[in-house]
Amino acid sequence: MIERSDNDPYGMASPFVLYDNGTWHLWYASYRRWELRGDEPWPHYEIRYARSTDGVNWACRNRRCIGSEDQEAVARPYILKEDGVFKMWYCYRIKYGNYTIGYAESVNAEDWELMPDKVGIELSDSGPDSLMMAYPCVLITGERSICYTTVIISARKGYAWPLPISLFNARGKTPMKTIIMQPTYLPWIGYFSLIHQADYFVFLDNVQFEKQSWQQRNRILGQNGLEWITVPVLIKGRFGQLIRDVEISSNEFYTKHIKQIQQNYRCARYYDDYAAELFDRFAEYGKKPSLCNLNIALIEWFSRKLCLNTQFIRASDLNAGGRRSERLINILKELGSSLYISPMGSVEYIRQDYPIFKSSNITVLFENYVHPEYRQVYNEFTPFASIVDLLLNEGPDSLSVIVSGQKDNLTLKEISIWVK
Repeated sequence: MIERSDNDPYGMASPFVLYDNGTWHLWYASYRRWELRGDEPWPHYEIRYARSTDGVNWACRNRRCIGSEDQEAVARPYILKEDGVFKMWYCYRIKYGNYTIGYAESVNAEDWELMPDKVGIELSDSGPDSLMMAYPCVLITGERSICYTTVIISARKGYAWPLPISLFNARGKTPMKTIIMQPTYLPWIGYFSLIHQADYFVFLDNVQFEKQSWQQRNRILGQNGLEWITVPVLIKGRFGQLIRDVEISSNEFYTKHIKQIQQNYRCARYYDDYAAELFDRFAEYGKKPSLCNLNIALIEWFSRKLCLNTQFIRASDLNAGGRRSERLINILKELGSSLYISPMGSVEYIRQDYPIFKSSNITVLFENYVHPEYRQVYNEFTPFASIVDLLLNEGPDSLSVIVSGQKDNLTLKEISIWVK
């Protein structure tokens, strides 16, 4: 339909089409040139316009709508027409800087007036959206316009996740569910139940490592019951080291774990569907020194196989300090989240610190999970095995099994009554 031309020499991207009064309007990002900054090429692109009467043949492609020296990389237009006025939200890169969101209006879809005071969203003073915002999408819901942006927390590391923000300061109308957990080795299925419930799942990697904990070991099912598989780590002279800093002491462990899984699960129904790829993850990250990276890579791999779309974040990439509950609250505030779901194992210390959560307007719920039964290699069902056991036995039905164990989450008051 549209190919590159002299007007669009290097490429076209992020199209937005609006049909209005018999005319198809198209706005898109046109890659105009490249600039070498040090050893890194930086693209320059701007928003251009074309129109069509049939949606196939397009004219007027030489019109630049948005783009200047101050806004050198302009893309992702999103346009609404209200009261005869075209309204565009877009993102742009300030020279040598991060991205933010811009706004413009037009009466003819071609000539635009920049109106930065009407964007409706600006970078926050703190939190993930204090660094960068991009990819606007504006939805009309009754009388409210809500803009969803992708917030990039670190341009250097490339971490990104979506964060909903209202144009009319309605953030928090639908609380974002956040779960904060230490990254553990091949977790049990209840861990993935928490991931399934979360909008944000934060790996708490900047707290003290505990040796011989779930952070470095777990259990798989063998002929004689549950068997431990443990990742050896360096601990001598490293007392107090953080989870993110723990190093694997010998990378021969993963070959032993692979053999153990092969011996125990080669007869599992879905072994052939997943085992080879799982072993590739072991080989890729088991050869590297970081226990934390290994754990997170495996958790993310299993999450993809379970078709979970939760956004993963590392606590060490946030600016949230403090101890115990104070750290959790600061993480929640930085993410703009007011709903925290905790595992049952944290009831006691959250009970002690509950006034802090309450004064911070954070709702705390506790996961209420009942371990479901499912197909296993051996006849008598054994609970609390690693996620490896479920996936290799139930394959594509694994998520349904996990969800079947979820019950209504409990408040602290409900748990107190239940315990009595």
